[in-house]
Amino acid sequence: MKRIVFFFFIAAVLVIISAVFFSASFVKSIAVKQLKSIFPGSEVSVASAKLSPLQKLALFDIRIKKEKVYEFKLKEVGVVFSPQALLRKQISIAYLKGAAIRIDLGSNSVVDFAKYINLSRPSVFLVAGLEVSDLSLDLKSKEASLDGKLSLVLDLLKQELESCDIKISAMDSLGVHTENAVLKVRQGWVSGELRIPQVKYDKAKIDGISGAALLKGRELSFSGLQAQIFGGTVQIEARVFMEANPEYAAEMKFNGLDIERFIKDFKLEEKFSMTGKLSGSVSMKGKGADIRLIDGNFSAGTEGGMMVIKDETMLKNMAKAADQPLDILMESFKDYHYNTGVMKLGKAQDDLSLDVALDGEKGKRNLTVTLHDFKLQ
Repeated sequence: MKRIVFFFFIAAVLVIISAVFFSASFVKSIAVKQLKSIFPGSEVSVASAKLSPLQKLALFDIRIKKEKVYEFKLKEVGVVFSPQALLRKQISIAYLKGAAIRIDLGSNSVVDFAKYINLSRPSVFLVAGLEVSDLSLDLKSKEASLDGKLSLVLDLLKQELESCDIKISAMDSLGVHTENAVLKVRQGWVSGELRIPQVKYDKAKIDGISGAALLKGRELSFSGLQAQIFGGTVQIEARVFMEANPEYAAEMKFNGLDIERFIKDFKLEEKFSMTGKLSGSVSMKGKGADIRLIDGNFSAGTEGGMMVIKDETMLKNMAKAADQPLDILMESFKDYHYNTGVMKLGKAQDDLSLDVALDGEKGKRNLTVTLHDFKLQ
């Protein structure tokens, strides 16, 4: 009798082991097939799979590669579900743990990556949440390059970011270079932070950006941001509404900006030279690449400064607008010392303009500098 019981016990164990083994093998083969469908023309491999009935499905050591375009190395990808959720055709959480993603689009745009992915077959199940941890990203494209790491949690039902921890080793975009940036936020978490040691645009630099970050719903706001720029300081309050085409607004207060350093950093020495300090504020609003509002007011320090306009084209335009002879105007801007100065920065349609009003011993001087078709590209 004991032998019969023992035999049935061994048989039952073998049946269970076989069922689990073949279920995992079946899941693995289906996963490889689906990934090849999503990433057509790619090399795809899955080392192993684990299925816990009515609880969890996980795939391990996934490799997806398309020569000279992208390579994904994923340590673990899985979904967590329950019987109740499955009846509602819903998956509680999809997750990704440990990933190294390399994408090299060369001269193509980031949006061109979509042509390498086939998402024509919609998922039967609705995914409620997404968790990504320890993801390394190396991205190169026409408009940007990025090397960084991130972890995040998304509520896909609300379409809201629950938390994120981003570390950017290096990023280049639109001529702006950033290194060692850190952003940590969580919904309602008051100790969120933003830190960027330095941002460079050509020779211009912003150093030591730091301040608080707060995530509430779809709004990401920054308060108490401080940085050093052009030998002076800036304080920033900003908010971003995170949508497909993000909307943003910022208030900036500048103090003690060195005009001479500004001219040097932006390589404007051939056009004019100017000394002195500026303080003031700028308001900016926009959506995506469309900057809808720029409104700023600056005043020069009490010590005044010197101004010399060297650009003959600028002088000709000023002479024409003022209906004055060119030689007289050139002489009036030769070694002109101003005691007080006021500057107005504004945007009308696609033109960015700077109106300058100076007053000194040689009288008043007014000029306008206009940058046409100003936009983010």
